Amino acid sequence: MNEKLTFHKDFIGFGLIALFIFLFFFSHITTSFFQTLSESVTIITIFSIFFSIIIKAIPFVLLGAVVSAILSIYVSEKKIERVITSHPVLGWLLIMLCSGERLLPIASRYMNKGMPTYIGIVLLFVAPVLNPVVLASTYVAFSNTPEIMYVRIGLSLVLSLFLGVMVYLIFQNKNLFTMDAEENDHKPRKWLQAVSDKFFEVGKYVLIGAGFVSVMQTLIGEKLVEIGSNELLSSVLLMTLSFVLSISPVVDSFIASSFEGTLPTNSILAFLLFGAMFNLRNVAILSKLFQVRFIVNVGSILFIGVICFVLLV
Repeated sequence: MNEKLTFHKDFIGFGLIALFIFLFFFSHITTSFFQTLSESVTIITIFSIFFSIIIKAIPFVLLGAVVSAILSIYVSEKKIERVITSHPVLGWLLIMLCSGERLLPIASRYMNKGMPTYIGIVLLFVAPVLNPVVLASTYVAFSNTPEIMYVRIGLSLVLSLFLGVMVYLIFQNKNLFTMDAEENDHKPRKWLQAVSDKFFEVGKYVLIGAGFVSVMQTLIGEKLVEIGSNELLSSVLLMTLSFVLSISPVVDSFIASSFEGTLPTNSILAFLLFGAMFNLRNVAILSKLFQVRFIVNVGSILFIGVICFVLLV
């Protein structure tokens, strides 16, 4: 049964890779096909927005999948811990390249060894945003406004520190854990299979997110412009969207950049900050280690913090 599920997942994963590569190199053919297929301006607009997001995101989805595959096969959590001890700079670079699933066992063990919970929380929430692949994708997505990448870095650091301070003040020495996070299984796998797994994991969210946003912008574009006149309302809207879509920080910038010209920059920053730190997928990961009450409090602190900081920018 497990072998069947693995086969289907690999098949879909390689299928997504093939689809993304096709769209990347033959996007003009696909666009022309849909233009001849339908005379509806609405449908053409939806597919134009959809393909523009996907084409820009493809290289970073693939790069992220390759980096994750290399780490998952050759670098275990215990190896990362040893590298942190012997070569701190290299160790923290590896930490930033890890996904949430890899970070959790590392943070859990350090907290069990005496690291304060509030410092572990800062590590868990800031590391994925400082991932070099995430920074590169943010820079490319906002090539006309590169300051967004710098603001994202700065506010992510400030937000993580703010969250750490609030956790310290509110919870102090209370027990926040349900159980220790288990280390991921690192049995040797074929490299292409590992790439396929990660590509499937990230690619499906990119497709769903790009599809939803393209339909949203086409059908209620004028309403979005009206909402954009209210920075608070538009920020809450995009933060809610980022929470539900749960798009990887590696490619969330391309979804966010599609709102340029429709919604204010502060609201776009709110999307980038909140979604990368707190979304449905992250909640599922955090629930393996922390109590539900604590996770709800963390989400509330981040929500309020993001609103306050982006409106002050």
